[in-house]
Amino acid sequence: MAREKFWPKPFTLTEWNEHIYQTLCLYFTGDARFETEGAELMGLEPGAFSLKKGILLCGPKGVGKSDMLELFARNPYAPFVTVSCVSLASDYAKKDEGGPTLIDRYAGMIPSPSGSKYYGHTHLGLHLDDFGAEGEATYMGNRVNLLDILLQTRYRVARGPYTHLTSNASEDAIKQAYDGRVYDRMIQMFNLIEFDPAAPSLRE
Repeated sequence: MAREKFWPKPFTLTEWNEHIYQTLCLYFTGDARFETEGAELMGLEPGAFSLKKGILLCGPKGVGKSDMLELFARNPYAPFVTVSCVSLASDYAKKDEGGPTLIDRYAGMIPSPSGSKYYGHTHLGLHLDDFGAEGEATYMGNRVNLLDILLQTRYRVARGPYTHLTSNASEDAIKQAYDGRVYDRMIQMFNLIEFDPAAPSLRE
């Protein structure tokens, strides 16, 4: 992985990421200890986390958030596919495949291309990568906050361990960027796991 990502050093568990990997291992195996031991690993009170929510993984640029979550994509509990938020905003503008068609494609559970590849699951969840970096999207001259729409829709039809986000933004920055109703929904949808702001970049 380190060679493919052009990291100057080999991948290793460190004081910055080991507790996060341990927490995610509990979550993506559906282990009830995620709600107690997992929360404690992140410095939270037991019961602060829930297996009925997805994961919102935040932290500085370059700490390995996207790769970290991608390692768990083919898990036996609730497998998922990854889509870039920036690419979604770009694809939304396409005349034939964008607009409402794109929203319908990602609004709910996604059909699995291969049941055996995903432990027999016929439908998959969605990991929206680089949340907050997409900006507004445009379709047929109309500008929208695409991720607002997708999250609102997935809140209704794909809650639970089926929607995950990774973001360079802090919790405070996300709260400022999205209106109160969306942020309240996000609290109900996600377990917030944050890297220490001082965590070093793997790219340096």
